[in-house]
Amino acid sequence: MQKIFTVFMLAACMASSALAARPLSAIARLRPLQTPLKAPSGAIWKAANEEVYGWTENKEWALTSTKSSTYTPEGYVATSSQQGLDPEGQSLGYMREAFTYANGNENFMSRTEEQSMDGVNWTPTEKTTRVYDSVLPGVITENAMEYFEDGSWQPAANTYRRTITRNADGNILSSIITVLYQGTYEETDRTILTYGDDGKPHTILHEVLTIDEEDNMVWQVERKLTNLVWERFDGQIYDAEQLPSATNAPKSLTIEADDLSLPYTFTYPDLKGSYVGTGSMESEDGNIAYTSTYNVLDDNGSFEEIGEVVFTMGPFVNTEGFTERMRNDSYGLTLEYYVSEASDGDTQVYQDLRGTVTYDPQAGYPTEYILTELNPETAMRENMIRVVFSNYVDAAGIAEISPSNAPRYFNLNGTETTRPTTPGLYILRQGSRATKHLIR
Repeated sequence: MQKIFTVFMLAACMASSALAARPLSAIARLRPLQTPLKAPSGAIWKAANEEVYGWTENKEWALTSTKSSTYTPEGYVATSSQQGLDPEGQSLGYMREAFTYANGNENFMSRTEEQSMDGVNWTPTEKTTRVYDSVLPGVITENAMEYFEDGSWQPAANTYRRTITRNADGNILSSIITVLYQGTYEETDRTILTYGDDGKPHTILHEVLTIDEEDNMVWQVERKLTNLVWERFDGQIYDAEQLPSATNAPKSLTIEADDLSLPYTFTYPDLKGSYVGTGSMESEDGNIAYTSTYNVLDDNGSFEEIGEVVFTMGPFVNTEGFTERMRNDSYGLTLEYYVSEASDGDTQVYQDLRGTVTYDPQAGYPTEYILTELNPETAMRENMIRVVFSNYVDAAGIAEISPSNAPRYFNLNGTETTRPTTPGLYILRQGSRATKHLIR
């Protein structure tokens, strides 16, 4: 939905000025590198140690940090300890973290952080405690952050509460965020849903508290969705940016802002969250047609999103658009992250990252990960980060790497192969169990 709104803002800008050009908002971002979570074999193999290398001006890898971790039986980080290193290999200090979880949920309930210069004497630096919604376990309803200063804990800026109100049917009516400021929680962000006779929302309003030209605190409309007609609706919408999604899929809606209204209609090629949104509007200067396409590429968080706005005024046609693509492997490692904008056939690439993973031929987990970036000036790929994973443990404690139960891969002709990377259907055998394994 964020990108749909970006397309809307781009269309609004073109409506106000036929030749206006504006950058899209904050889409060039790199997802954080993730530690492998769950191997396709079913064992929760986790790297107890990681080494991170950076690419130097001398065109060689230099060790920049090391990390050791322990895990819960579910495979979530229980503790970690990191050491930073300068280009000469001298220690820059240490940091360690500890996490707690509830009911096996992947979202941590508490996090504590300590730092040390020698790895022996530790000083507390930061701690976070969280509470989650009882219906939506991934939605934070209270985030309390503190930092340690002058011998005591002080509240940090990112301390807030989200109050979710539901009706008798359990459907969300409002989601209001209050931020701790000078000892008091004050409203700063609110999402209000208005329901129709069919029991579904026909209007969603998102407002933020801001300061006007007279220095008065006023509520400003960030996003207003009206005329909502639903194909799928689960009642748990707490943020307008959630739309469309796999569980909340509108057939049509209107985005309103800046005295403009852009109608959208949606089609859904699958039930995973993919969609195609289209619409058009007439302005005083001409016609504006817009399209937003979002494709879920796999079950690893991979996606591709393309937006395009075409302004037509007589014989004049101006096209603006963007592309964002993310591909991950089954361990959460980024294989590709690409962001670009296009204007009348000219494409500007903001980010083009590629990741290469080396997998253990027996167990199938990653042993090395290298991330490269395209240099737009030279059109050559350049090394950025190298991560070496080692000392794997099975967090669940149910598997051992041995010839008897190590994962083995076969093609459909029955020929054994190493862990496949070429797309296709394979047979995965581990112990006495055989399953189909699809590489996309």
